[in-house]
Amino acid sequence: MVVIITVDKRLASNLWGRSGSDYSEAWRFSEVHRRVAQVAILIDEGDQTVRWLGRAVPGRRVSTRDRLLKIQELERIDPIPTSAIRQYWTDEVGRLSGEQDGMLTDAEGHQAVDALVAINPHLASIIQRLDRDDASLLGSGARGELRNQERDALGLVLTLANIDRAPLGDWNPPGGDIPFLAGMPGYVEREDALVDHDLHRFGDWAHNRQTRVGWQTFREGDRRVFVMNANRSAVEHSLGVDMVYYNETRDSFVLVQYKKMRPEMQKGGKRALRYRPDERLSAEVERMQRINEVCAAAGGEYRLNWGASWLKLCDPDPAIEDPTALIRGMYFALDHFRELLVTSRGPQGGIRIGYDTVDRHLSNTLFIDLVRDGWIGSRGPASDQIKAIIRESLASGRAVLFGVEPKRQ
Repeated sequence: MVVIITVDKRLASNLWGRSGSDYSEAWRFSEVHRRVAQVAILIDEGDQTVRWLGRAVPGRRVSTRDRLLKIQELERIDPIPTSAIRQYWTDEVGRLSGEQDGMLTDAEGHQAVDALVAINPHLASIIQRLDRDDASLLGSGARGELRNQERDALGLVLTLANIDRAPLGDWNPPGGDIPFLAGMPGYVEREDALVDHDLHRFGDWAHNRQTRVGWQTFREGDRRVFVMNANRSAVEHSLGVDMVYYNETRDSFVLVQYKKMRPEMQKGGKRALRYRPDERLSAEVERMQRINEVCAAAGGEYRLNWGASWLKLCDPDPAIEDPTALIRGMYFALDHFRELLVTSRGPQGGIRIGYDTVDRHLSNTLFIDLVRDGWIGSRGPASDQIKAIIRESLASGRAVLFGVEPKRQ
């Protein structure tokens, strides 16, 4: 909830009189033990007063031990002595000094905020804004669910390419019905030579006058991934998300189609998440089966599963604590999923697939490891197939998040 940061003389002179500015500093992983935004209380080392409030957002790794902590949305306030704040604290919660930076416990954080507001009630609205839940920015209902799936698909692409998901923490909602990717910092860096290079090779794979398309290249060291996000329908009318990840070095791709589980009340009042097919599922399964048949006919490296088509059944709730975290869910290869459509039936014969009705599934971690190591995914020339998949997905009313990990230059 709250992080304490001591500002030395040099930094204080740079921040003096400023509001709305940002800066970053490296913190040890052990100190950034929450991957969510916190209210930052900045203490002037010289006179031991709180002079700024901000929003502390954990960022990317900068070494094997350190992670950037980005201090954003700084607000200069009338100085408040730390001694005045401590007067509002209990003996059990007494840590507030310029000698010990770090993230406070929830109890300490609540008392620190309450003390600031008691001393200066005008700070209440500033703290409320800085302490906002970014998950709520995704929206509610169908819009929030789709945004959350697109967020997850982007996080999955970044992870498969061995790139930190930290940039997801900087997302801000784009206006209108443009793709999720438009809310990422650095969106469409057209002046960047690598973006232009990737765009020239892959940017027309979803070309259509009716398609809203955004693209961006993410980099970490010598690795990069080109990401394209496209849809043809208004966000709340899109029928779901298809994630397509292409490893150019292996010439291999995987398709993950997102499906929403819904909460159902069981006997005894227990809540369970279940997926139940809708009227579109048969056509979608048939499309994915055609993709798998093409993959099966191609030669190449050995695979544990010869199909490229997968489904992820996930929690529909867009309320997330960590914007960089992947949605908890169950991955199924298409052939396994088709078996479940036959075997996972309730007492009345209806199909119901959930954690309590299936014995095995792949988790986020296992799926990522298998794709990274080349144990699952397509074989043989892939580019023509991917173009067809993207265009069919868009034509069927689904949003597409397409990631390419190019060959390293």
